[in-house]
Amino acid sequence: TLPFIHIVSRATVNGKNVVDEGYFTIMNGKGYTVETYRENGELTAEQSAALKSIADSIRFTKIVPKPSAAQTQADNIKIILLLLSPVIIIVLIIVAVVVSSKVRRRKNRRRQAMVLEKLSAYRQAQNALEEKAAASGTTVPEPETLLENTTKCTTKVLKKLGWMDLLLNRRSSWIPLSIACIVLIVLGIVAAPRSPLVCVICLVAAVICLIPPLRLPRKTFQTENGFFRKAKTRKRRYQFRAEDFRVTDVTSTVYPYVQLVEVRETKDFFYLYLSEKHVFVVAKKSFTKGTPEDLRRLLDEKRIHF
Repeated sequence: TLPFIHIVSRATVNGKNVVDEGYFTIMNGKGYTVETYRENGELTAEQSAALKSIADSIRFTKIVPKPSAAQTQADNIKIILLLLSPVIIIVLIIVAVVVSSKVRRRKNRRRQAMVLEKLSAYRQAQNALEEKAAASGTTVPEPETLLENTTKCTTKVLKKLGWMDLLLNRRSSWIPLSIACIVLIVLGIVAAPRSPLVCVICLVAAVICLIPPLRLPRKTFQTENGFFRKAKTRKRRYQFRAEDFRVTDVTSTVYPYVQLVEVRETKDFFYLYLSEKHVFVVAKKSFTKGTPEDLRRLLDEKRIHF
């Protein structure tokens, strides 16, 4: 049996005399009360005895010892950390994005310096050929076309470009945010039994982490598709020569291989990057001269490997 406090109180409620009798105790940090009352009269001996019998019959099958001060402090610290964890993770995400951006900018500056150096050498060689031709009263002959390809940049091809660009060329953008999203979801599941509010905050933050990467493919598609929507044709002709390649669509422009900062390859396409936002799509099935294997060897030989 447990020690109960026996309480008898008398009061007038709505003009009625009320007698209230009860037994009260505390167990495992909670209060328990067994009580009864009677209006306009005292409780009988049988009623009081029955109430006491009920209180005496109560058994608690589990008794939780009172935590020590150190344990209470540790539990409080855990609760505080649990409540602050979404904020901490968001701060870490921001720091990771800032550091990643700085590293990427530093890498891009080094790549640009190398490209400018090689591009300057290419321009000097072209100028020398033009000066030599001018001195002899002729023009510089058009280089021989080693490989030729005509790719139709349909909306389907450009949508695929958007997703391939995200997966292959923007991993520094989506991988950290995806990891943060997974961590937030796990934290939300762990926190759910103890703090539904923290769980909701974690899940909302996880969704926010997914939004920027998922918007990138659409942005890439809109940029590329906007160009072809204004053009009369969606076909883009590529002529790969010994030192450069000519691209013909609305205009005709020559790009040296040393200007390529990145080359990505999938099962169906080559993606030739002049910059992070300027990419040419070459369909492997659209070669009219040469093969995809020939282009792979040529690019591997001529472009700069960073």
